[in-house]
Amino acid sequence: MNLELQRHKIKRIEFGSTTEIESDTLRIDAKELADVILDTSDLSVDIIICRPGERVRITNILDIIEPRVKSEGGGQMFPGFWGPFKKAGNGITKVLEGVAVVNVAAIPRVQEGLIDMNGTGARYSPFSKTQNVVLCFAPVPEMEIAEFDRRIRLAGLKASAYLAQASWQKAPDETEIFELKPDEIDILTHRKLKRIAYIYMLQSQGLLRDTYLYGSSVHELAATTIHPSEIMDGAIVSGNYVIPSNRNPTYFHLNNPIIRELYQRHQNELLFCGVVICNEHSGLEAKEKAVECAVDLVKKLGAEGVVITKEGGGNADTDLMLMCQMCEAEDIRTVVIGNEGAGTDGADPSLAHTVDAADAFVTAGNNDALVKLDAMAEVIGQGPLPGVTEDLKESLIIPVGRINGATNLLGYNTLSSRAY
Repeated sequence: MNLELQRHKIKRIEFGSTTEIESDTLRIDAKELADVILDTSDLSVDIIICRPGERVRITNILDIIEPRVKSEGGGQMFPGFWGPFKKAGNGITKVLEGVAVVNVAAIPRVQEGLIDMNGTGARYSPFSKTQNVVLCFAPVPEMEIAEFDRRIRLAGLKASAYLAQASWQKAPDETEIFELKPDEIDILTHRKLKRIAYIYMLQSQGLLRDTYLYGSSVHELAATTIHPSEIMDGAIVSGNYVIPSNRNPTYFHLNNPIIRELYQRHQNELLFCGVVICNEHSGLEAKEKAVECAVDLVKKLGAEGVVITKEGGGNADTDLMLMCQMCEAEDIRTVVIGNEGAGTDGADPSLAHTVDAADAFVTAGNNDALVKLDAMAEVIGQGPLPGVTEDLKESLIIPVGRINGATNLLGYNTLSSRAY
């Protein structure tokens, strides 16, 4: 597979009479965008621009998507959601770097968080630094939650493709090429570089806690290998709205830092021999089955080491630790990435489940740590933040786990830590 990402670096977005890119500015025809994403009259949307530094707080956040569109090589972004199907991971994809489409709606059972575009809170979310096109969907009381969620997801994906189309006739600011050939890896093994795989666990515990592979829920997915370029080209889409700081929006799947770094180190420091994706179940028996299948695939890849990431907290700690334990039992060395729930003072046990084999653990931060946020001039969103009684415009003290992306388990965050 040969994937070429042509990046157009956008530093400002604004509304205009046409959707176009001029220099590093994206202008958006809001009416045309709304017409593209609203398939029927029972769904309505306000389109709001939020720029870094503005005193704005965004709440009721669902998925977040980077604008991308296929330019050459056939197919389209996010195959399986609309139009003719073609496997992702090949050809040329145009990317609007620095822009994010943010879906916003008040849906029951979503674990609510926020993004501050200014002040102390902006330090914790990577999306305080993106030019955000916020799609704020009005509630439709008579619509089932699953259908409302599906329609919003599709609207956000269509908005992403529509905005990226403005780059079609533009030369990119930067081009990246990603290619990984299994037969090439076999040939290169004589160089004594270690064969490293990646186990990518996806949240899949039902409605509003789900992930999609080529348009279908991964809830019943058996562990499977997938080419890393497929992931970077839209094969995986988020439908997971649990812990805001932990969840992996589609934006993070497209820009997975683990995959990017393994590609960068391939043939220099290691041999990137493949990706195994698997789901996270609620029950222990299902967890053990998923782990068994995933480790068997890692062995077939010939991996000597593996990076393991999870999504979510608490229950998912068990998936992470079982995976680590079984890999180590098969003499496959592991590095695991997780977050902590160590209480506001950091003195509580950090994880719901631990094993002795997890001796190379990278922490993304303590979700329970309290942070004080500055007051904002405007709040976007329709619903309250659970546990917060103050006006959402005012200064707030909240756990860092309420901030979208703050302790992301793929490493797409702004926090770091050091053990002494």
